[in-house]
Amino acid sequence: MNLNVEKIPCHRIAYIRQVGPYGTGNAQTMEKLKNWSKKTVQRYRINI
Repeated sequence: MNLNVEKIPCHRIAYIRQVGPYGTGNAQTMEKLKNWSKKTVQRYRINI
């Protein structure tokens, strides 16, 4: 097994846990996360 270790800058991350198979539930969860991120970027004027 090849292993590559990299140092990256600190970043805040966001996630939503989806339990179960891929499908409509996964799509709904991804839309929820995308909508939250758009609102957060606008609210805090985050440059991405």
